Amino acid sequence: MPSITLRNNTSMASLTEHNLAKLIETYSLHTFVESGYGNGGSFRFAKQHGFLQWFSCDVIKESAMKGRDAWPEDCVAHCNSITMVSAIQQARMVLGIDMGNVLWWLDAHFPGVDTGFLDWESSHDQFGITNPAESELQAIMLGPHENDVILIDDAFLFRAGLINHRLEDRVPAVYKRFLGSLEPFLDSLSATHRIKQTEGITGALSLYPKAVE
Repeated sequence: MPSITLRNNTSMASLTEHNLAKLIETYSLHTFVESGYGNGGSFRFAKQHGFLQWFSCDVIKESAMKGRDAWPEDCVAHCNSITMVSAIQQARMVLGIDMGNVLWWLDAHFPGVDTGFLDWESSHDQFGITNPAESELQAIMLGPHENDVILIDDAFLFRAGLINHRLEDRVPAVYKRFLGSLEPFLDSLSATHRIKQTEGITGALSLYPKAVE
């Protein structure tokens, strides 16, 4: 999604920080799946690359509708990210639909904030009781994923020390409880994936299949 100004003059992460062309070539990626459409910046960026199909969703109806209007030939659903991720994995695992290797872009941490539909507190009250990235990873792991690439933005939420700012300087302090919340899932995924973390402005967690070294 496009960079936006947060507290202390910091910015949200962006898919453009990743070299999609190289990832597609290295890991033979066919499908792009995004867990939060937002303003559509990441989706537009992904459309510029050689995926064979694209999926996105947003729990904020206005964002989902804009995505549907902009990309009627693709799937931009109005639903929460867990519903979409679970449906895709069910399609691959139960229905046997071949989507090839998937690039998962997990970007549904603060619904409505980057688009201006909700402020931090309202977003948290409606959607922030649980961390969606936990459920998204759990749903991914229930289906084929060993050859998929998983990118998780805003890693400063999940791992302490990635940036030189206190969390409360960036987003409301209540999100501090997310720190460490992904570790059990990352431990499990480390059997099949190399996990790289970057610092940058907000940090990113990148999971690359070990099958391709």
